Amino acid sequence: MPTFRIVVMLKPGVLDAPGQAVARGLAALGFPAVDVRVGKVIELAVPEGHVHRLDEICARFLANPLIETWEIQRSPSPTAATVGTDGSATVAGMGESPAAQAPAASAVLGGLAPPGVASPGADVPGADDARPPAAHAGTAPLLGEARP
Repeated sequence: MPTFRIVVMLKPGVLDAPGQAVARGLAALGFPAVDVRVGKVIELAVPEGHVHRLDEICARFLANPLIETWEIQRSPSPTAATVGTDGSATVAGMGESPAAQAPAASAVLGGLAPPGVASPGADVPGADDARPPAAHAGTAPLLGEARP
């Protein structure tokens, strides 16, 4: 199956609050940035018979056509390279075991780690069962809980 990279960005003129936050953070660290735009990148493996529907997939599901634009790029390979501060490069998927890649994936997925891999914060006692207390006695119970 061919793999495609879809880059979704806010249209020019649409307020990019995350981009402004990144620009302020960079300036605070001494890295002046004139314009920063934050978007999302989606890699998608598509069966040969559905490649012609990628634009429809973007318009109907992956992006909001009112405020976002998208660019569809054919990915040369499903691997991604990362360049370190010392100039060294690491290619994900080439020589790394899935377990080595899993912590980063679990952070992206909001703590949903694959079986056998601890999610971030798993070493915090009570982290899984922590939830805010009820605001008042009339608060409805969570799904599956019995009423007091």
